[in-house]
Amino acid sequence: MMSILFTLAIVVALVAVAARRWQERRARRQRPGATIERAVVVGRFDEIDVTLERYRCPRCGEPVQRMGEFSRNVGARRFRVARVLCRGCGHEERVHFDVTAAFH
Repeated sequence: MMSILFTLAIVVALVAVAARRWQERRARRQRPGATIERAVVVGRFDEIDVTLERYRCPRCGEPVQRMGEFSRNVGARRFRVARVLCRGCGHEERVHFDVTAAFH
């Protein structure tokens, strides 16, 4: 009987952890810039710098450090994707910017 209760407790704990992680991932995907579909629209490239200076880690809230950038084109739209690393917990993430307006 004890082993059944112990197993049940482990299963409940695992489900709770999985649910929390799923909610965290979902919340991160809803942030501006989290995906190319939710890219932050900028009219000038220096707006990327300003945005990243204010950007905070979605896990711990600490400032992030830019690790690099790359470009991506999707049809007629142009994007810059910044790789950032949290200074507090080390979480790595990509922030997407729509820079199409900067070229027109």
